[in-house]
Amino acid sequence: MNASKKKFKIMGTLFVMAIAVAMATSAAYPATVISANAESAMSEAAFAETANNVGIEVLADTSFNRDHLLSGHSYDTTPLSEFARRPVYGAYDLSQIRVGDIIYEEVDNSPEGGHAAIVSDISHDSYYGKYIQTIEVTPEKGVTYGFLDDIRIYEFKANICYLYSSNSAQIATAIDFCKSQLGKGYWYDTDNSPIDDDVNQPDWYSSELIHAGYKAGMGRGIMAGTTDDNHMLPHHLFDTWETETRISEGDMFLDIAIVTSGDKWTFTVTNRLECDVLLVYNSKLCFENDAKNWNLKDDVVEVTLNKRSSVTVRVKTNVFATTAAFSWVLANSKVNRRFITYAYNLSKNGSMTVKQSFIGINTNG
Repeated sequence: MNASKKKFKIMGTLFVMAIAVAMATSAAYPATVISANAESAMSEAAFAETANNVGIEVLADTSFNRDHLLSGHSYDTTPLSEFARRPVYGAYDLSQIRVGDIIYEEVDNSPEGGHAAIVSDISHDSYYGKYIQTIEVTPEKGVTYGFLDDIRIYEFKANICYLYSSNSAQIATAIDFCKSQLGKGYWYDTDNSPIDDDVNQPDWYSSELIHAGYKAGMGRGIMAGTTDDNHMLPHHLFDTWETETRISEGDMFLDIAIVTSGDKWTFTVTNRLECDVLLVYNSKLCFENDAKNWNLKDDVVEVTLNKRSSVTVRVKTNVFATTAAFSWVLANSKVNRRFITYAYNLSKNGSMTVKQSFIGINTNG
């Protein structure tokens, strides 16, 4: 390994989602249920909001505090002292997550241009109950444990995929390999050396460790692309033909589709989350900027949209306005956040241009 390697550190500012939690029990692990209206469910976590009217596109340029990281110590029951915050579940269907799944995060300021982690336990015991445990490498902590939850998926634009070419025995070996590296350092190679996979090497970068773990399990590395200087980056693990996606952070937003057109546009609106939401939409077409920033007061309609269900709504034409606007609010006792899906360039053939944004609303004035 080249001695001239350079260590990189991520410096970020906290930018967290306001989210409601209420504990419930599932067969796989305890989850929380999010309600669009119930402020009483919010006592477990009050997360600071640092911006109002922030579009989704801003997230890719923002650094976040990785408060989901733990330490490299192994516990049968992870103590309170390990946690910077409580894991939050309920919005996403994480019951489908399996050991060996790969987490690819788009939001990260490391030289890797993203971040990767591997799921090591789907039901690890802790002070807070069961949580989904990960192993990952970061500049702050080297090879360490962490956890996967709703907030992490949303904040870091995380996508969870699995390597369908591997079997359970190979996955177990890959996890054991990654566990054997806990406590080692983070280094991102600055030379053109091949991807390291030696169990005895002193340091790793995030996607390199996962590739090496699977190579130990399968006898070969993950068949993915590399950069011109021979780095296998997090997005390479996600983009390979060997992986299939389980969960995307985009599930937080509503899906819309045109059903019919005329003096009224008919849309199907779908909630992909594991919780009921209060769908709020404009019953008339509006202007794009008003939709994006939700500057809408008149003609607003509210409809309860159950988890993983769809509803059909009608939106009237409105002189020169060309945009259909739909949203729902994730609320707690201090802060609301409205998730907006809006569409313009509506066509009778069913095509349209769909965009997403969110705004923060300080309910305390």
